Amino acid sequence: MERAIEVTLTEAGSSAVEDGLTCLAELLYNQERVSPRMWRFYFVLIDLYLNDKGIVDEFMPTVSVPLINYMQKEPETFRQAHFDGLGCCMDLMFSFIGKIFQVARDKESELDAIVAVTLII
Repeated sequence: MERAIEVTLTEAGSSAVEDGLTCLAELLYNQERVSPRMWRFYFVLIDLYLNDKGIVDEFMPTVSVPLINYMQKEPETFRQAHFDGLGCCMDLMFSFIGKIFQVARDKESELDAIVAVTLII
């Protein structure tokens, strides 16, 4: 399952990106805790958007669901964890939210702005 989700988050699997995001959200929601393997996807999602990979840009409402699941399932890890070479979850999230607001302003997209506000809440 992990590899299938990973493929949907690449250019080759971009036609199924929404399905991959939905699967990831369901897996996170239905786990008692977030496994280290699943934490890797947090950084994949953040990287895809912050580094303009163009794969998840159109799916911000769908991307927000697994991100919210990470925050709700593992709030302490989210607030305090520093992952080698990747940074702090909280710092990355604020960068992610900042970019959403910037893009929302440029596109005059209320929906994207709502996603950013939801992530802040």
